[in-house]
Amino acid sequence: MASLEETIRDLCHQIDRAIRQREARRVEDYLATLDTEEIDTDLILELIYTEFVARSETGESPAVEEYYRRFPHLKDDLQELFFVHDLVAASLRSSDLTAEDDERDVLISPEATTQIGAAVPASETQTDSFASAIQSGEVVGNTADSEERGCSGTILGHYELLEEIGRGATAVVFKARDLRLKRCVALKVIHQTSWDQAARERTLAEAQAAASLRHPHIVQIYEVGEAGEACFVAMEYLEGGSLADRPDRVWSPREAARLVERIARAVQYAHEHQVLHRDLKPANVLLDLDGSPKIADFGLAKRLDEVSPYGSQDDFLGTPSYMAPEQTMSGGNVGPATDVYGLGAILYELLTGCPPFAGKNAIETLLQVRNQDPVPPSRLQPYIHRDLVTICLKCLEKAPERRYPSAAALADDLQRFLEGHVILARPAGP
Repeated sequence: MASLEETIRDLCHQIDRAIRQREARRVEDYLATLDTEEIDTDLILELIYTEFVARSETGESPAVEEYYRRFPHLKDDLQELFFVHDLVAASLRSSDLTAEDDERDVLISPEATTQIGAAVPASETQTDSFASAIQSGEVVGNTADSEERGCSGTILGHYELLEEIGRGATAVVFKARDLRLKRCVALKVIHQTSWDQAARERTLAEAQAAASLRHPHIVQIYEVGEAGEACFVAMEYLEGGSLADRPDRVWSPREAARLVERIARAVQYAHEHQVLHRDLKPANVLLDLDGSPKIADFGLAKRLDEVSPYGSQDDFLGTPSYMAPEQTMSGGNVGPATDVYGLGAILYELLTGCPPFAGKNAIETLLQVRNQDPVPPSRLQPYIHRDLVTICLKCLEKAPERRYPSAAALADDLQRFLEGHVILARPAGP
């Protein structure tokens, strides 16, 4: 006999198919066949959202007010659902993605072209933006080869671009040679063609704040500059790749604990220097050839003295699978606990091989982040010690005040675990 969740999934398919076949069917028609008192609100929302998307994609323009009238008892939940939908849709449009792209590749931002990017598929917009920087006169060199050979031989300022090594929602990263200091760097070219002046100045200020950090487990930023309609960040070049480059590897509990303990110390250092990261994830932890981790991409960094206790639209950014619940809410209180959550998400993935949440798309993932508890790591990998599971899940608490009070407190508990001492965290209650 099918479970209730399986029944709802089947009804979602039926609703989608009926609407696309122009049948006049609505969610209420399907709910009438079920005992709604036994159905979780999230499952009803899934039915409603399926109808909303199918109607939108078949030429209708359903108003959210219609759904508030039809489901008045769910108005608060629907407002939350449509808030997430609107912000994700805006970010997908600006980064040339679709709702079905891998949600882990989507950088969520209300100004999606104003942040140093997370990894997303290449787009013509990015190529055109870089081309405009070349044509500005600030970037010179062998432009004919730039598209065919990853811009090898092109000069940007005093950097020679050697090869493209990554793309982001708003940036292209090159391996480059510093012609003055005769060293290899990673050069992130950030597109600004659609930015307003305030966004441009804010992004440069955030990059400069990150450049002030000096820590053995933070990627060193050498220079922040501008070239035509693009700005660039020159940083330390590491040859070991990122944690995300090893998707099939499940780390041993001790390896995972040791690595996260190190980067938690680095995050604490950044916090003490008034800088939040806000996009901690495996792709932003790079490794040197000896395997030592370094946190990269403080491009979403925000100074702690600029954080509003009431939250702001600018706080709604990050990568869905690794975002803290408060980052998905209008007015969410983003602070040091947000980075503690990100560290917990990294630890979770190192231990299990998958992120704490991963829906079919960005919106589904964000709703999971808000409303669901992660599957305990020990259920996926039974050999993980219960103390390490407790540490990991404490980081991933929905309420910021229930997490570790600081990255240092997390690092200290991981050290206790590694040394065989009693940890301070306690398993969450029922």
